[in-house]
Amino acid sequence: MWMEERCIEIEHLQDKHDLFNTHKKIKEVTGELRKRSYTALCNDDNKLITNPIEEEEVWTKYIENLFKDNDTFQLTTREREPSPPIIKDEIVRALKEIKTGKAAGPDGIYPEILKLINTDNIVILVELFNNIYQAGELPKDWLKSIFIPIPKKSNARKCEQFRLISLMSQTLKLYLKIIHRRIYRKCEADVGVEQFGFRPGLGTRDALFSLSVLLQKCRDQGKDVFICFIDYAKAFDCVKHSELMAILDAKGLDNNDLQILFYLYRHQVASVRLENGLTTETPINRGVRQGCVLSPLLFNDYSESIFQKSLEHANEGIKINGKPLSNIRYADDTAVLADSAEDLQLLLNRLTREENDLGMKINTTKTKVMVISRNPNLQANITIYGKPIEQVARFKYLGCWLTDNLDPDLEIRTRIEMARATFLKMKTLLADRSLRITTRLRFVKCYVYSVLLYGVEAWTMKVSTMNRLEAFEMWIYRRMLRISWVDHVTNDEVLRRMGEDRKLLTLIKRRKTAYLGHISRHQRYELPKLIMEGKIEGRRGPGRRQCSWLKNIRDWTGLDSHTLLRTAQDRTQFAEIVANLR
Repeated sequence: MWMEERCIEIEHLQDKHDLFNTHKKIKEVTGELRKRSYTALCNDDNKLITNPIEEEEVWTKYIENLFKDNDTFQLTTREREPSPPIIKDEIVRALKEIKTGKAAGPDGIYPEILKLINTDNIVILVELFNNIYQAGELPKDWLKSIFIPIPKKSNARKCEQFRLISLMSQTLKLYLKIIHRRIYRKCEADVGVEQFGFRPGLGTRDALFSLSVLLQKCRDQGKDVFICFIDYAKAFDCVKHSELMAILDAKGLDNNDLQILFYLYRHQVASVRLENGLTTETPINRGVRQGCVLSPLLFNDYSESIFQKSLEHANEGIKINGKPLSNIRYADDTAVLADSAEDLQLLLNRLTREENDLGMKINTTKTKVMVISRNPNLQANITIYGKPIEQVARFKYLGCWLTDNLDPDLEIRTRIEMARATFLKMKTLLADRSLRITTRLRFVKCYVYSVLLYGVEAWTMKVSTMNRLEAFEMWIYRRMLRISWVDHVTNDEVLRRMGEDRKLLTLIKRRKTAYLGHISRHQRYELPKLIMEGKIEGRRGPGRRQCSWLKNIRDWTGLDSHTLLRTAQDRTQFAEIVANLR
């Protein structure tokens, strides 16, 4: 059945904690992921462009200015051992990893065609790829990309209000998957624990958890926290190729791999797909391509270089076990932390100097400052490029609301209303009595609860919050059964008709507690574990302690912190504790 197939897809993605594709599937089903309607541009005089030739000129000029760089760099490599040739197994593995259903590049080849290549004919690819690998030059067709402009907002009228996604040759993608696997270990080795973006096993939930728990511990110790949420202007499009190649060379990449990357970025061209065709091809002299398998890895190395150079010997930040933590990042979404306004200003001054040298620029309009303090009148007065940065009482970081009083209610209320809106979009389907109640309930858990529980591992739950979540669960059940409030049906009767107990709160408890076990056992959660277990300098103030993330789990399990952390090391024993939560 169609509904059950969709549920299986969502459940598979949730098991992998793939939040991006989970919510993409949700939008497909709810109708939010639609093919965009064409948006007319405005010229410099804010007049709508109706002439296709003028529109092409505007886009061509924009692309030229965006990716223009006068740095004519040349690659100088060091003496290293010759790179091993590409073997058949590497190509077979890359073919298995290629995703189907993707658009063809300028050469018109779809990924499904590449997957039809049988074992006997792979030897032709082996020979072709090795000839390219040894020569260090890519075919001209592989160097062409097509930019698809995706509007960042519904009423986009300027070129800068669009995100450019690259369509490139699927054969090039296959080739770059092999290069990616070869360079991955060396590129990933030096990325700091503060970076959670584009890294295996890590995601937005880990960055949100780290920041939330850190702020709670600082509050409990009476330590002020000054945060600057940095927004970069066109971060992926401002990477300087000469600096990127120098960074990769310093990491010890093989000469053949470096030569391929150099040739790709030195000779690439792109055109923009418009309603009436393609624009003129334009050289791309800077930036990493959004849509390329290598871009996340290369961008992480580039941004890591900025932070290492600017903050390498910095003593500013929030000290955990005596060592300063000055930033938490998810790709280019950066939160810079300090315990005083002066230290935060010093950190930002160092960052801006280094970023300017590497072509990155902070968007001062979207960058915000927040102060977490017992003194509600404390002002930061931070400036970047001589411009004052706005101080806010709340900020949406990685899709979740953070407030200066650390009240979790705003975020949870927002999530409930987003989940309610998702349910109402699908109400006709979910309240259809011709469908089995078990199937509809499974659909609710996959699609509605996925929206509700984004970032749930970082939530801190109060009694009022739990009551609100249980009320929302009953709201869903009543609408699935088409029970009106005038019918005066009790909650117990609703649950009897559903054949269900209240399970939403139990699900939240289990997910939060299970996440504690993951943090305690896995090495990749080094920073979240340090924040959770480490000591923050400061002194606790008088009065009762406020509710915290770890206190929730202590209350639910009946165990103290020491016993919890010790038990979490034993997967089997801790899984039993999680399963017994009610």
